[in-house]
Amino acid sequence: MDNILVVDFGSYRVKAGFSSQDEPILMAPSMVGTYQFPNALTGKMNKDTKVIGRSIEDQLPLIQLDYPLKSTEDETVGIQWEFYEDIWNYLLNGFDIDISSEIVFNAKIHGLPMKSEMKIMELLFEKFGILGYGCALQTIGLMISTGKFSGTAVDIGHSSTRIIPFFKGTILEPSVATINIGGKHLTEYLGRVLIEDGKFFQTQDGMFVVNQMKEKCAFANPLVGVSDLRQFVTNFHKNQNDNENISIDDNIDSFLDQQSIADTIETLDGLDPYDFDMPDGGKTRLDAHRYQCVEPLFQPNIAGVYQQGIHSAIIKSIKSSDLNVRKELYGGIMMYGSTSSIPFLQDRMLAELQKIADPGVKISFVPNIKKDYAVWQGLANLASNAQTSSIVLKTDFEEDGAESLKSKIINSML
Repeated sequence: MDNILVVDFGSYRVKAGFSSQDEPILMAPSMVGTYQFPNALTGKMNKDTKVIGRSIEDQLPLIQLDYPLKSTEDETVGIQWEFYEDIWNYLLNGFDIDISSEIVFNAKIHGLPMKSEMKIMELLFEKFGILGYGCALQTIGLMISTGKFSGTAVDIGHSSTRIIPFFKGTILEPSVATINIGGKHLTEYLGRVLIEDGKFFQTQDGMFVVNQMKEKCAFANPLVGVSDLRQFVTNFHKNQNDNENISIDDNIDSFLDQQSIADTIETLDGLDPYDFDMPDGGKTRLDAHRYQCVEPLFQPNIAGVYQQGIHSAIIKSIKSSDLNVRKELYGGIMMYGSTSSIPFLQDRMLAELQKIADPGVKISFVPNIKKDYAVWQGLANLASNAQTSSIVLKTDFEEDGAESLKSKIINSML
């Protein structure tokens, strides 16, 4: 079809662009700020003025942040519709286009109820007057962008992580799992660790700075069982200089031989303390905090979340599927979302999976995924080749209402 506006509305960031392009041209936080203090000159609250997009950071001390998409207790996704509509308004006004002549192709979040997806379509037709609407599951976009149609998708979101096994283009719904650990928990844990060092970031804008620290400085400790990475590396180099092998104690996985440890340490270029530039001109030194803040992904309890780690959830999800498909599920693990871009996270995840998987199981990750917008890329490709039969046109909506979506949504590649 002709150029289509493709939107991937994630729990922390929204990506949008046209299907003819290689990457999204608009990426913005999927959050809305509302003013919480009266204007000093007028004495009035600016309740009707919403702060969205890149201006959020400048207004942080003055606004209350809300996230339109939130995980619910029954492992589905809930929408705060007022804020959700605000972001769509920001998105559609961000393009110099006549929206009444545009088809919008939306990424459907796994776990979003059908009635919510139908309401999204209603919103876009009735409020914004779009020409047509199409949607497909985010996992479908991931399959297309990677060319991998059997595997396990691991979507590390803002407040939760969803594990989605799929085989030959079909999602294995009984094996889909959700755990309530995500990027925000790493930020909150980093804030707690910094407080223990006498560094306080308890305000909303302070935690926003902590999140920037995480995004810029964090890396995963790739050596399972090593709690003090700096000391381990120091001892390793000392023993190498003395032509001795470092002793591998019982806390470190036996599959890490001398050479693999040496190779891992050689790639760790971020061990030195990092002096983070603060907005007020000062600096905050980050040392072990840089890898400690990633640990809640594997030990959620240290962040106050009493669930299994992501690695355990992946193994449990795969083992709940049929025996004859597990080999391909283990051999095609795909992590995506902003948090999955943390350096060495894939190395650490592989080590943790190998530690608890059955003997002889071969585990591998799909390489070279553009983690921030792989889903968007795949859906842009899908939208470009979509047939009219998979799109709800304005005439279809006027005739059949929201029910017209049920036969159009793309849930598998079969």
